[in-house]
Amino acid sequence: MRRIALTAWGVVVFTATLASAQVPATLGTPITAAQLGKPVAVAGRVRGQADDTPTLGVPEPYTPQAGYAPYPQYPYAYPPVPNYPASSHYPQGQLTSQSMPYPSYDYAPAPSTRGEAVRRTSFSSRSATNESRFGCGVKERASDCCEWFKGCFARDGRNAFESDHSMDSFSSPITNPFLFEDPRSLTEVRPIFFYQNIPGNNPVFNGGTAYFYGTQARVALTDHWSVTLNKLGGVTINPGDGSGLGDASGLAELHLGPKFTFLRNCEAGTAAAVGMIFQIPVGPSKVFQDTGSFSLVPYVSVAQSFGRSSYGTFNFMDTLGYSFRVDDERSDFLYNSAHIDYDVANLHKFYPMLELNWFHYTRAGNSRPIDQEGRDFANIGGTGVGSRDYITIAPGFRYKFTEGIQAGIAAEFPLTNPRDLQDFRLLFDVIFRY
Repeated sequence: MRRIALTAWGVVVFTATLASAQVPATLGTPITAAQLGKPVAVAGRVRGQADDTPTLGVPEPYTPQAGYAPYPQYPYAYPPVPNYPASSHYPQGQLTSQSMPYPSYDYAPAPSTRGEAVRRTSFSSRSATNESRFGCGVKERASDCCEWFKGCFARDGRNAFESDHSMDSFSSPITNPFLFEDPRSLTEVRPIFFYQNIPGNNPVFNGGTAYFYGTQARVALTDHWSVTLNKLGGVTINPGDGSGLGDASGLAELHLGPKFTFLRNCEAGTAAAVGMIFQIPVGPSKVFQDTGSFSLVPYVSVAQSFGRSSYGTFNFMDTLGYSFRVDDERSDFLYNSAHIDYDVANLHKFYPMLELNWFHYTRAGNSRPIDQEGRDFANIGGTGVGSRDYITIAPGFRYKFTEGIQAGIAAEFPLTNPRDLQDFRLLFDVIFRY
């Protein structure tokens, strides 16, 4: 019995041993150390991977360069990498991981343990083409020059050649249009038309009519400097029956010149300017637009707002000038034009106005042996007009659809005798202002 029991116990132990036995696990096929790749760096700085899009990737060691402040220890909040300008620290052409722009006090690039080329993306500010430093420098200097030149004509938020809109409450004058100058620096085109009735007792013209149809233009170079084209167009004269002169039309004299607005006080509503008009006789003799060589007209113009209330504001404007010849053919004269208007309800829309014009001839011309002069219409060069005065009054009205589009109308009447070429004038203009 004992032998049977021992045999049975041995069978049980052998069976249990076979059931609990397992095959040992393995790590697979062995590989070499070279196949594991390069070990990654473990220093305190992150660089972009050499991929199509630079991203913050593995850290790499960084050794501060001489003369530069050390970088803060990693990790820290990296700001977005800006487009740094070209410098000796930021190479042009194709970037590598060694030239990626990392933050520093002078934007110096940090050295890298890798030099693989990185395709340029929004992290860079240069073209992918290999442009030389010389070519790039020339382009940058040309661009800076253009910006400086543009800045000369655009100051204080004003666009280049834009009118000075700091005193838009003023209304430009209407009568004596070629000599009465608004002191502000303006950019505009102003078509003008007027009809003029010649006195019936005029011994030369024996009545009749005269017309001007043309335009003015002004360009504001700055808030202080502007160029004015005061007179450009044509004229027509239709003498009365029995005058001995026939109907005639032709090109009018050309008037243009510079203007300097030396005073512009927006708070006080004050403006003042000086300028010069060159009167150039480019028209035909039959309409008296060819007299002499030319005349110079220096002038001063002022404007002032006053009497402001809830009902509106008064605006005053005045131009004083003198036309003197450079030869003995043309007539010389002193003139003064005054204008007062009322800005109804301060809306800058409705401007009833009254204007006065005075001409005093200081020296007669020697071009034509007649006792006549034409004031702003024509310099006839009459021999008998010395010490003659002309004074006119003109009620009018200007309406501003917007500051950029305005229209005005005025009727002008003489207050003195003789009246020469003007017994009555009706003038209409439109202003297109920038």
